[in-house]
Amino acid sequence: MTVMLSAELRKLIEAVESKFGRASPYAGDDEEGHGTSFTLRGAAATFSVHTRESTLPPGWYDIQIESYPPGEYLYTDVVSLEAFLELVAKVHGPEDQWPTR
Repeated sequence: MTVMLSAELRKLIEAVESKFGRASPYAGDDEEGHGTSFTLRGAAATFSVHTRESTLPPGWYDIQIESYPPGEYLYTDVVSLEAFLELVAKVHGPEDQWPTR
């Protein structure tokens, strides 16, 4: 069964795809439309994004960036859309410049 993403997650996915290309779904179904996971071509990581059941303010996301293949979390935080796009850009660069947290 395919779950429709929330408006906030659709906004994030559209922003990611406009800058980095197609976001490929990863690791199963979305969580009732309030969470999604994806990979991007050229990034050796998976991105998990949640809205905490839409309890976060608009434009803010609970994120996890994990190594790919899975092994360790590289970065976790609650960030704005703009900050998330900056993190994705870093993960597209050299590994020694990847964010950690």
